[in-house]
Amino acid sequence: MIALLAAGLIALQDTTHGSVPPAAGAFADTGTANLVARAREHRDRAERRVLSYEAFVRQRVGVGMRALRRDRMIFAQGLAAHIIWRRDTTSTIQMIGAREAIPIAMPGLHVPLGLLDYAGDLAFDPSQDNLRLLGQDPEGILYPLAPGAERYYTYASGDTTRITLPTGRQITLIEVRVVARQPSFHLVTGSLWLDADSWGLVRMVVRPSRPYDYRVDKDSGDDNVPSVINPGVDIRYITVEYGLYDSQWWLPRFYAVDGVATLGSLARVPARFERTYTITNVVGGPPPPAGAPLRWRAGARLNVDSLFHLDSAALDSARYAAIAGACRATYDSLVAARREARRHRKGATVDVEVDEGPHHCLRRHVLAAAGHPSKPDVDIVMPADTMALLDAPQLGPPILDMGDVISERDLSDLSQAIGALPGVPWMLRGSAHLDLARYNRVEALSVGVRGRLDFGKLRADASLRLGVADLVPNGELALTRPAQGMDLTLSAYRALNSVDPPTRALGVGNSVEALLFGRDDGDYFRTLGVALAGRPGVGHGDWFDWRVFAEQQRAASKETDFSFAHAFDDSRLFRPNIVAAPLDQAGVRASLRGFHSYTTGRGVGAELLVDGQTGDATFGKAALTLRGTSPVAGLIVGAEAGAGSSTGPVPVQGLWYVGGPATLRGYSGGVMSGPAFWRGRVEVANNFPAARVALFSDAGWAGARSAFGTGRALVSVGIGVSFLDGLMRVDLSRGLRAPRGTRLDLYADGLL
Repeated sequence: MIALLAAGLIALQDTTHGSVPPAAGAFADTGTANLVARAREHRDRAERRVLSYEAFVRQRVGVGMRALRRDRMIFAQGLAAHIIWRRDTTSTIQMIGAREAIPIAMPGLHVPLGLLDYAGDLAFDPSQDNLRLLGQDPEGILYPLAPGAERYYTYASGDTTRITLPTGRQITLIEVRVVARQPSFHLVTGSLWLDADSWGLVRMVVRPSRPYDYRVDKDSGDDNVPSVINPGVDIRYITVEYGLYDSQWWLPRFYAVDGVATLGSLARVPARFERTYTITNVVGGPPPPAGAPLRWRAGARLNVDSLFHLDSAALDSARYAAIAGACRATYDSLVAARREARRHRKGATVDVEVDEGPHHCLRRHVLAAAGHPSKPDVDIVMPADTMALLDAPQLGPPILDMGDVISERDLSDLSQAIGALPGVPWMLRGSAHLDLARYNRVEALSVGVRGRLDFGKLRADASLRLGVADLVPNGELALTRPAQGMDLTLSAYRALNSVDPPTRALGVGNSVEALLFGRDDGDYFRTLGVALAGRPGVGHGDWFDWRVFAEQQRAASKETDFSFAHAFDDSRLFRPNIVAAPLDQAGVRASLRGFHSYTTGRGVGAELLVDGQTGDATFGKAALTLRGTSPVAGLIVGAEAGAGSSTGPVPVQGLWYVGGPATLRGYSGGVMSGPAFWRGRVEVANNFPAARVALFSDAGWAGARSAFGTGRALVSVGIGVSFLDGLMRVDLSRGLRAPRGTRLDLYADGLL
């Protein structure tokens, strides 16, 4: 899914749709119809007349992952090139800089493999539409100004404004508001701003009329992804801004895409794409003859799997297999050469073909063997030493977090336009799927079903869950109003809750340990109530959340001792659950969090949690956690410290709890509890993010507020192995103070 999203953000390419008859009611009035007609005519008398241009282009892509302890960069890429585009002859793309990083897997920067494919996407044809997402998706997004697009969109005139160009010339802009007639990832809703003098497109800010949904939008026969995961992509915005050149050509100068991919309930993966053009020396001429085929299109690709069918008479399966084998062998040898060159960076040269993947090679040779022209429509020029691409100053500083891709200033400038986008149309779309199973000592095995009705401007979710041990049905009905700044959710629920959310007791890690080892670190109570919650909209990060609620809180009993460990050892029993106080409560809970990385490799983060409740018990709580990482002498060092206190009589289910891999390794969950706590941990590991071995020590205490600085703390030490920059972690830990013990823990989102 990460590769799919990264490829989609990179591939803002052309898309064409067949002409369709106009639809009634597409235009709000005659004036709007004239605006759209003039915009279409402008392309024929202006952009289609561009014979050539020169440009410097810079592209930046970032893909991250949201987590509780810290956000992580999964993928970052920067490209810079000089383009000489020619409509009727071969164009040239000269690569100036290129670097790629996969911070969760390997340290440092490298020249991207497959650079020829990336480079071919950098140039654009001024007469074509540029709204293709999700890589090689043949449909792409239907361009709102494409001929016949009124069958799928409605149009209305909007605001009028004036801008001043750097030359001092003032231009009047007229807005055309576009709304998709139906929910589809391939249709957009947004605003087009036209120059009132030339009717050229000056700015476009749109978003798909619904998120990408794997079950709905996948290719037929593509069942490689388990249905419970159901990947999705929610695009916050797509923006294209144009600059005026030689007082007649409106050509692209800035592209940006911001969105979030989801893997069911497992992960949220934000991604951003930015491309900027500095265009010089535009040359115009007569338009191409009517109906003439396009000689060149940016990033045009063929489906490798169908290449054999280009000309079955000219190319048999044996010849195809021989070409494929030769391309793979060449690719493998060139990858080996690249690795060797990286070991001897200074003075090394790498053949340019190292950047041609086997698919690109196969395409080139099969086309030639099938009798198709092999002369490229674009020449990609690389330096003799491709490793020199890493150090090009035109790339700017390395990408360390999502804010480095599209700056917060740019986002601020866009926020007003994004907030003013036309609302997504009302629509009805349903889906249902099994929720992830979980296991704990109250429910035993619990499986749920989740369904959704999407009305566009409002989303309704329903879930139902039942455990085989307690047979108490749990469920939730929720209405969500999606918005760019903040999503609001109103819900009614009956649920099994964990008293200590950082333990993630209802997550996969604790469920696996409970089922296999008979060790459940969670403590639970039941709730029945209603709540109003808010969190950032798509693309804004998870830097805050809040929740206002009114609920009944009741005790939950241990209902099972079954685990695989218990099956072999009858004495291996789950510990008792807490006895929660029966309360009727109303309250508010909010948290703020953030993590920032620096060019030195260091990172710092913080999280603040506040909770206040009233009703049968009135109390307040607050906690602050600080964390940081830093390279030291070839190693990576991480530290985390947290403390919290409370006021008023805190019930059992509201106390602070310490114990388990999230707070105090080497000890069971809830080994200490009280109205106040403090804890800390220090880790030292090798600085290879794909796989690290770490030594660590934890310390923690919880108890009465009066004993905050004097209470006896528990201390542990251990060794751990983490994968993908701590996304997955296995620890072997030992408590040094009673109750002593040794634990093996598997969990997600480690500090290192």
